[in-house]
Amino acid sequence: MADGFVKEPAVVTRKDFSTAGMSASEVERLKLEDGIRLHEGVKVDLETYAREAGQVSQPRIAAMLGIRQTASPGGAAPAPGPEVAPAFSDPREAEVARITYEVIRGYENRPQTVPTVAHLARPEVQA
Repeated sequence: MADGFVKEPAVVTRKDFSTAGMSASEVERLKLEDGIRLHEGVKVDLETYAREAGQVSQPRIAAMLGIRQTASPGGAAPAPGPEVAPAFSDPREAEVARITYEVIRGYENRPQTVPTVAHLARPEVQA
């Protein structure tokens, strides 16, 4: 905490995991995907805690895409944050980015559908 981390960094481990038959790049990719999955789970826990405590934060990327959060379903107002410059100047590009962001957010807590980044390219996910 003293050095700015929310918590002490940890390594994700898997039960009965072996890297036999995997290339170094496959192992690295798996580590990154596991880290992202862990991060997303912690993020959900922190957002839940914040909502229950009466504070709602807005992701920086959402602000950059022009998505303005009003209030949570529980009625908590979003916490004020710094103003950020929009990521797109063309309104059409901004709208495509907002739609894409919302679709990706919809998959955040559905690891059975999109367990890895590579699954985003599957036709059934793209549909």
